[in-house]
Amino acid sequence: MFPKTILLSLIVLTGCDDAKYCTEIGCMNGFTLTFVGPSGEDVANVSGSISSSMMSADSIAFDCSAEGSGENYYCDGNSVTFFIEDMDTVFVTADSDPYIISTEVSLDWEESTPNGEDCPPVCYNASAEVSMEMASPPQ
Repeated sequence: MFPKTILLSLIVLTGCDDAKYCTEIGCMNGFTLTFVGPSGEDVANVSGSISSSMMSADSIAFDCSAEGSGENYYCDGNSVTFFIEDMDTVFVTADSDPYIISTEVSLDWEESTPNGEDCPPVCYNASAEVSMEMASPPQ
């Protein structure tokens, strides 16, 4: 016969099989646009605006040649992250001498759970590359 302590230990261990451990990592939802030139070169110091029919504001201006961040965006090299979600496309108008672009960009959102499966929060992020063109020389 098993001693009581061994039997009790077996019961406790089998009762722990369904234990769930979650970390407490947070997240910010949004999308990142990475700006490149015609040959794939990084284009930094970009400024411009984004708009979408799904935004409450008409547009959001951004300027990565200045401080590097604003209320709704963050600049990092040739990438700009916007802390906005729930839109399928955005219209981007941007320039960084000698580059320029006005285009519509499709966003494919991905869901992630940084604290583990079945643990909150659920994060939603998207990213897209924006290929800029050379500005036309004055004539």
